[in-house]
Amino acid sequence: MFIQNIYHFLIHPLDKSHNLTQTTSSIIVNIALTILTKGRYLLAFGAAHLLGSLFHPSPNTSQDLPPPTRSTSQVDRTHFVGIAALKIKQSTCLAKLKQLADQNIWSSLRTHQGEGFDWWMFPTDRPTAGQGTKYTLNTENVKTLLRDNEFMTSYFEGIDLVAQSWGWYTITDSLVTTNEQKWVGYSIRLSKMMHSLYLFSQNATDLPIKAEIETKRRSLTKFIRENSEVQVDAWAQKYLIREP
Repeated sequence: MFIQNIYHFLIHPLDKSHNLTQTTSSIIVNIALTILTKGRYLLAFGAAHLLGSLFHPSPNTSQDLPPPTRSTSQVDRTHFVGIAALKIKQSTCLAKLKQLADQNIWSSLRTHQGEGFDWWMFPTDRPTAGQGTKYTLNTENVKTLLRDNEFMTSYFEGIDLVAQSWGWYTITDSLVTTNEQKWVGYSIRLSKMMHSLYLFSQNATDLPIKAEIETKRRSLTKFIRENSEVQVDAWAQKYLIREP
């Protein structure tokens, strides 16, 4: 047992079972042995790790590694909350946004405050840092939502409300700013909105729905181009309506 403990202390200095003192001591001893043996100790250290991995693979290795970065087409669908859960989240959130707007409290719509809401109000096909793939849509999800009148009505209302928090009215394509309704530079929300609208437009087959989506895209594009301080992030530039 004593020899096993010494082996573990020397060969696995960063093991989670060590406390800070043990880890520090192990690193110092390893450095000292490397210097004293003019580097030969590193050969033994490497050999011990190789043999250990061959004969005693760690059962927890896969749990300690972060999940691999995946492209959109490779998103792990097991983490998607599902259409029903997404709709409930969107509906509940929209009610709160309406209440805030009625009270002239636009700050939570203008920027990310508290929980945030972009993921379910303006869903896209991209995983996000905040929610992973929980609200990431695939093509079939998008098509299903496009056929859902209840979802699309709430979706358009959400677009209009957030735009109004920046002083932009999509119905009239006009800017009416106040102390509460104004652009504050939160480009990531506008970028996600443009991406979501583009994604839904690309998959829309119902002409009235597609026309409404394009109307929102065109209005927000106008908001961006006619106001020099308003911008989207570089990756979202391609989702704006192109100038003729």
